[in-house]
Amino acid sequence: MRRLYLVAFFLLSTLLQAQDPAPETGSGPALPVLQEKLQREIAAIDKRLVEPDLAESAIRELRSTRASLERLALIYERHAVAEQLAGDLAVTIETAKTRLDQLQNHGLNEPPPYEFMKLEQVRDSLKIERTKWDALASTSQVTTDSLAAAKAEADAAESTMFKAREKLAANPGAPAGKSLRGLAQDARLKNAIAAGLVAEARAEGLARENQRLQLVILEQTVHVMEPHCRFARKDLDLILVSVEHEDAQLRTELHQIRSELEHADRQWIRAREAADPQAADDDISTVYWRLARQTHQQASGCLTARLERLVVVRELWQRRYTTLRGLKNHEQAAEWTTAVRAQLERWERDRALRQARIAEAQAALNQLADKPALRNQSRLWRQWSELQQQDMQSLASQIRLAEKLKAELNARGDSKIMRVLAKSWSIVGKGWNLELTKIDNKPITVSKVVMGIVLLVLGVIAARITSRQASKRLLKRLAINASAAHAIQTVIFYVLLATFTLLALQMVNVPLTAFTILGGALAIGLGFGSQNIMNNFISGLILLIERPIKIGDLVEVDDLNGIVAGIGARSTLVRSGNNIDVVVPNSHFLENSVVNWTRTNRKVRVCVNVGVAYGSPVEQVRELLLKSLDNQKRVLSREPATVLFTDFGDNALAFRLLFWVNVRTQLDQWQAESDIRFAIDRLFAEADVVIAFPQQDVHLDVSAAIPVHITNES
Repeated sequence: MRRLYLVAFFLLSTLLQAQDPAPETGSGPALPVLQEKLQREIAAIDKRLVEPDLAESAIRELRSTRASLERLALIYERHAVAEQLAGDLAVTIETAKTRLDQLQNHGLNEPPPYEFMKLEQVRDSLKIERTKWDALASTSQVTTDSLAAAKAEADAAESTMFKAREKLAANPGAPAGKSLRGLAQDARLKNAIAAGLVAEARAEGLARENQRLQLVILEQTVHVMEPHCRFARKDLDLILVSVEHEDAQLRTELHQIRSELEHADRQWIRAREAADPQAADDDISTVYWRLARQTHQQASGCLTARLERLVVVRELWQRRYTTLRGLKNHEQAAEWTTAVRAQLERWERDRALRQARIAEAQAALNQLADKPALRNQSRLWRQWSELQQQDMQSLASQIRLAEKLKAELNARGDSKIMRVLAKSWSIVGKGWNLELTKIDNKPITVSKVVMGIVLLVLGVIAARITSRQASKRLLKRLAINASAAHAIQTVIFYVLLATFTLLALQMVNVPLTAFTILGGALAIGLGFGSQNIMNNFISGLILLIERPIKIGDLVEVDDLNGIVAGIGARSTLVRSGNNIDVVVPNSHFLENSVVNWTRTNRKVRVCVNVGVAYGSPVEQVRELLLKSLDNQKRVLSREPATVLFTDFGDNALAFRLLFWVNVRTQLDQWQAESDIRFAIDRLFAEADVVIAFPQQDVHLDVSAAIPVHITNES
C-alpha cells in the first residue's frame, strides 16, 4: 500500500507540474485560472485539516503544504499586479506616443506667447522626471540580477526534482516520497517567483519606456515654449505678490505659534509648581508641557528661518529677471554667481540639519508608538515632524530657485576672453577699493586717492581755463588794461586752485585737522629751507597787488632792459630787445632799484647830442635841430621839443635836442633816435654846417728852426 501511495503521489506531482508550468513571460489569461485552482487546493487542505482522527504527522505536513500554497498565492497576486501594471503602462505609452507625435508635428494646443510660470512648471516637471529616470536606471540592474538569480534557483530546483524522480523510478522501494513532495513544491514555488519577476521586469521595462517618453515630451515642450516665452515685468510682479502672500501667512502662523508658546510656558510653570518637588522632572504633565515649550520654540525658529529665506527669495527672483532680460555687467554677474553659490552651500547645510531633525522626530514617534499614556507627546512630535516636512519642501523649492539662477548666470554665453576680463576687472576692483589707512575712523582707499588726484588735476586745468576766460571777458567789457586783467587772472586761478584742493581732500576723507602736525613741519621748513621760495612767492603777491611793474612795462633791472612778459608765483619773465626771455626772481624787483620806463604811460623823453664847429651860426643850428623833428612818425608832435646849448667844448659847440616819443620796446626808442640823427646830418649838410670832430693843436717850443725837406719820390 505504501508503494502504491508513493507512486500515486509521484504521478500527482508530475500532473501538477504539467498543469502549472512557470509562465516565463507571464501569460495573462492563464494567471487567474492558476489563482482559482490554487484557492481550491487551499480549500481542500482546509477540509482535510478538520477531519477527525488525522495523524499528527499528516497535520504538520498539510499545514506546511498550506503555508507554501499561501506563499504561492501571494506570489501570484504580485504577478497579477505586475501584469495589470504592464497593461496600464502599455496604454499610457500609446497615449504618450500620440501626444509626442502631435507635439512634434503641430506644437502645443495653446498658441504663443506662453506664460513664464507655465514654462517654470514644465521645467520643474522635467527635473522631477529626470530624477525618476535616474532612479529607474539604478534599479534596472538590480531587477535583472534578481531575475537571473530566480531563474537559476528554479532551474536548480527542477534539476533536483528530476534527479529524485529518476532515483525513485530506479529504486521504487526507497523512502523518498516525502522528499519528492517537498522538492516538487519548492520547484513550483521558485518557478512562480521567476514568472513573477519576469512580469515585474516587463512592467519595469514598460515603465522605463513610459518615463523616456515623458522626458522627451517635456523636453520638446520646453523646446517649443522657450522661444516664445519671455520673463516680463508682470510675471515678476505676480511672483513677488505670491511671495508677499506667503510672507503674510507665515507671519500669521508665527504669531499663533508664539501665542501657543506663551501658553505652554504658563502651563509648564503651573505643572512644576503643582508636581512633587522631588519628582518634578518625571511628572507626566511637566514633561508634556516642557516638550510643548521645546517644540513651539523650534517651530518659532523654523518659521523665522522661512521668513528670512523669503527675503533671499525676493532677491533671487529679481536677479533672475535681470539676468534673463540681458545682464551686461560682467562684474555684477561674477558677484551674483559667487553669492548664489555661497547661498546654495548654506541652504544645503540647512537641509542636512532639517533631515536630521526629521529623523529625530520619527525616532521619537517610534518610541512613543507603543505607549498610549504618552499619546499627547506623540501628537506634539507628529506636529513638529509635519512642520519640519513643510519647511523641508519650502527649502527644496528655494534651492531649486537658486540652482536655476546659478545655471542662468553660467549660461549667459560669455566668451573665455570676457570671463578673463571680468575676473581681471574683479581683481582691479578689489585693488581699487583697497584700504590704505584711516583718519578719524574714515577709511582712505586707493579709489579715493586716485579720484582726489584726478579731481586736483582737473581742478588745475579748470582753474586755468576759467581764470583765462574771466581775464579776457574783463579785458573786453570793463576796458581794463592787460596787466590788470593778468593780475585778476592770477588771483582767480589761485582761489580756484585752493577750492579744488579742499574738495579733493574732502573726497579722500582727509580732514584739515590732519595738517596740524604737517603745518608745524611746514612752518619749520619755511623758516629754513623754503624761505627763498616763500620770499619769492610773497613778493609775487605784492607785485600783483601793489603793481609797481606790470605785464607790458618796459623795465630796466641792473644791466637788463626788456619788457615784462609775465609775473608768476615765484619769478617774473622779462623779454629783452633781442627776444631773449630772462627769468628774474620776484624778490629782486622789491630788493633792488628798478627803472620802469612805462609805468604810468608810454611817453618817454629822449635826447640826441650833437656838436658843431666853432664859428657855426648857433641860431641856425637851433632851427635846423627843431626842423629835424618834422615828419617823424615816432615823435610826439603834441609835446614841445627843446634845444639846449649845453657847452663850449674843446672841439665843438655842444647842443642837446630833447623830444618826446611813444615807445613800447627799447627798439622803438633806439629807432627814433636813429631817425633824428639821419635828419640832422642831412639838414646840416644842406646848410653847410659842419659837425665838429675831435681836433688837437700841437705847439712846439724849440730854440732853432726845424729843417723841412720835400722829396719827390716819383
